Amino acid sequence: MGVAVGLVSGRAGERARVEVSVQNFQLLPYLVEGTRRVAMIQERLAHRIAGLAAVRVLDCPFAAVPVQEAMWWHPVYTQDAAHIWLRETVARVGARVGAPAGAAAPDR
Repeated sequence: MGVAVGLVSGRAGERARVEVSVQNFQLLPYLVEGTRRVAMIQERLAHRIAGLAAVRVLDCPFAAVPVQEAMWWHPVYTQDAAHIWLRETVARVGARVGAPAGAAAPDR
C-alpha cells in the first residue's frame, strides 16, 4: 500500500487544486521542480529530498496537523515473541524519529 500525496497549485487565498497524486514521497521533487506546485510533507523528509531537484523548502503558513502513526493487531498476536519484537522496534524507532533535533531519544 502506497502513500497518497497530492501536489497542489493555487495562489494565496484561493482554494487549492490537486493536480497530481503519487504513491511515494520520492517523486515529489521532480513533480514540483519548475512549476508553481506545492507539496506538503514532513519537514525532515523535505530537507532530505530537497537536494534531488531545484526546489525550496518553506515553512508552512498555517498550523498543520501533526502526523500520527498507530499500530493495530489481532489479539492472538499480543504474546507472540516476533510480534512483540516488531512492536518494540517500531516504538523505539518512532521515539527516535519523534525526538526534537539534537535531543537524546530513549534507547528503548
